[in-house]
Amino acid sequence: MDELENRFSEIFRADEDLAFSCRLMLNELMQNSLDHSSSERYYLYGGVWENEFHLGALDMGITLPGRLEGKYTCASDVEHLKLALKPGITTRRLRPGGLGLSHVFELLKNAEGRLTIVSRRAQLRRYFKRRVTAAGALKYPLPGTWCFGRFPLQKGRNK
Repeated sequence: MDELENRFSEIFRADEDLAFSCRLMLNELMQNSLDHSSSERYYLYGGVWENEFHLGALDMGITLPGRLEGKYTCASDVEHLKLALKPGITTRRLRPGGLGLSHVFELLKNAEGRLTIVSRRAQLRRYFKRRVTAAGALKYPLPGTWCFGRFPLQKGRNK
């Protein structure tokens, strides 16, 4: 996150709420990758595109539906992705959890941004400003989980 903050320091200095939201979102996504995917590594990215700040995390570990189906029964991978966004949904057994993705959801919702999750055989896209959800099956399965967010930038702060 330090590299991201250094690279986009002008944007983050001008919008401290965005800086806080990006930091929290990446921390939550990194923690989810470590706690749940069993992947050897995860990848983070961030950047500016068309007056939006894009960021996300991807791993090639155990998929979100794969992890959830051990504890919850859903009709499809799409339903597992929808379930994962609800507060308190967790696969942890010894300590409480289930706040990571719901925090990410709320951050993007409050900013009227966008959220995309792609995992195993499903994708889920939330367009908060338009209040639209698009979800469906993938043509080809994806090993791992990719989670992306887009925060709108204030005009003039996308350098």
